[in-house]
Amino acid sequence: MSTMVPLRYVAIASNVLFAAFGYVGHIYPVLILHAVLLPVNVMRLAQIKRLVRGIGSAHSPNEFSQQPVALHARAAT
Repeated sequence: MSTMVPLRYVAIASNVLFAAFGYVGHIYPVLILHAVLLPVNVMRLAQIKRLVRGIGSAHSPNEFSQQPVALHARAAT
């Protein structure tokens, strides 16, 4: 996948399905693992969306392409 957002959606879906599998099959370690991972993935997805929304509202789309960014202190000199 090209970005983390669809990957997080797939992770959330797999957490739900594996937790259901663990519940139905009485496989409690699988159920517990995915019950713990589900809120982590939901939280990380919310953080990514907040970050993207914050970047989008703070800058215009063309602003990033017009200004070069120095990745290292020596690159700026």
